Amino acid sequence: MALLVPFAGLTILPGKGIQADAANIAAFDAGAVNPLDHSTIRAEFTLRNDGKTPLSLDRLQAGCHCTSAVVEQVNGVRVDFDKIPALDPGRQATVQVILDLSGQPAGDLLKIVSVYLKGNPRPAAQLQIRASLTPIVSFAPARLDFGHLPYGEAKTETVTVSVDRRLMAGEDFPALVSTNPSVQITPAVLLVPHSPSAFGASRLVTRVFQVAVAKDSALGPISGSLLLSAPKKASPTQQTALASVNASLLGQVSGDLSASPAVLAFGAVNYGRDVSRQVVLSAKSDEVWGGLKLGSASSSVNVQLAESTATFVDGQLQAHNHILNVTLLGTRAPGPLQTEIKLTLANGERLIIPVTAYISTDPVP
Repeated sequence: MALLVPFAGLTILPGKGIQADAANIAAFDAGAVNPLDHSTIRAEFTLRNDGKTPLSLDRLQAGCHCTSAVVEQVNGVRVDFDKIPALDPGRQATVQVILDLSGQPAGDLLKIVSVYLKGNPRPAAQLQIRASLTPIVSFAPARLDFGHLPYGEAKTETVTVSVDRRLMAGEDFPALVSTNPSVQITPAVLLVPHSPSAFGASRLVTRVFQVAVAKDSALGPISGSLLLSAPKKASPTQQTALASVNASLLGQVSGDLSASPAVLAFGAVNYGRDVSRQVVLSAKSDEVWGGLKLGSASSSVNVQLAESTATFVDGQLQAHNHILNVTLLGTRAPGPLQTEIKLTLANGERLIIPVTAYISTDPVP
């Protein structure tokens, strides 16, 4: 946040809902707001030149793309966006600030618009919008950590999902889905809606789900998210609200084979140029390598098993290692890449190595 200049004569006047924290710092506090009731928050600030010389407004700079601000009047006259006259001593200017609430998380928020005068790189005043967004979708907990699981062992966790009933579009509770195919979801209990006194007129409906990691889950990190699927009749606003919140999945499944790194991130790479990385595969015994099958979900990623090595600690054999050479082909189309490498053991265990990259047409150092 840029530091304000010492008082330059620009004063923000108190007004309806506007509270001044200092001569040149003021905030509009919208209080508790439900995004389904109000898609935006609007506030009008009045600035006055308390100096002895005219002040030339240069620009209004919002702290994020969700906030916009425009000078509406100067010296009592409406002005064009690109023709803002100097603010004479003793005269006033009005600034309209609009905050778009779509995609904003529940809880307290603070958005800032800085007012700059010509010839000064530091802001002369600061306009703030404060609010507390009531939850319309929530997950508890927001992170499901299954911990460290040996292959063949299932584990179940519980997640509580609350939804503003207006997001249900007159249908049943939205379906909870997992982006991880090894994670299974079972509805448990439908609870009574929350009291209106606690959450306003828009009650939350709550359902408890059992979330289980399957016995035959792939080795490696447990990742992905739990998402709510919008009902067929949901409006674009309802769809956006349901998609704005999710719960993350964490944990690790271990077995006879492991990879380091567990996730292969190429980062930004040049289009048209092959790029190679190595993954160290560690096995509990040499028997693991017999019948091992390699596969890539993308034709742009080639994999090849290289020589084996043995790791010793204090003279004791710790692991039987192989190097997995992974090549990202330069023929891959520009843009983001998310794919995976799958290694299948003879005993049925599967090791999944996620692969990410961004193929750029601009030169990458």
